[in-house]
Amino acid sequence: MQMMGYIQKNYDVGELEKLYIHVDGGIRIKNGLKDYRQRVYVCDGFHVKKYLGN
Repeated sequence: MQMMGYIQKNYDVGELEKLYIHVDGGIRIKNGLKDYRQRVYVCDGFHVKKYLGN
């Protein structure tokens, strides 16, 4: 997966305490990064407003 390759190339994954992943609730990104125990999924501001109807 391209995202995993980018992360591994640009960061020392063993040193990461948290890996914040901005998602819209879709499964594709979540499944692609499930191997990272440091992952924390957060909803970005655009989608928060969309889901709350604001």
